[in-house]
Amino acid sequence: MAESEHNWDDIPSLSLEMDDEYNNRLQAREGRRHARVDTNALKNILTTPVNVIPIRIATALHGVFDGVIADLSQSGVRLSASEKLSKDEKARVGFKINDRTIIAKAIIRWTCQNDMYCTAGLEFEGLSSSDEEFLGALATAGMFNKTGAFKV
Repeated sequence: MAESEHNWDDIPSLSLEMDDEYNNRLQAREGRRHARVDTNALKNILTTPVNVIPIRIATALHGVFDGVIADLSQSGVRLSASEKLSKDEKARVGFKINDRTIIAKAIIRWTCQNDMYCTAGLEFEGLSSSDEEFLGALATAGMFNKTGAFKV
């Protein structure tokens, strides 16, 4: 049998609906490195029922205080806290998901302050590979649960 002279790029698209759907989901990630999972999606996939996921934050400037996770990925977390945070400030964060405790160093990349609370986006630094894999799996499970692909 003769080897084909065509390469994979010569094969046309199947023109299936899923091609467009997949591209739309990729675009919805807003150019982020990793998919995020919000707390509403997490509630549906965690073994322990929760209303909120608390997070403890420690910074040299503001001390130790508590907040609530809005969403997370294997590269960072968005949170709300009653304390003000400062952009580019270094922090330590800790939170628990099911029986897994995650403690990480983070850099505060952005903040949005109002009269009641501060919302901030933190990027993890030096997260262990097992914690990174765990958070990535959560985001993937949340995405599949959200799109209705399967229930975890």
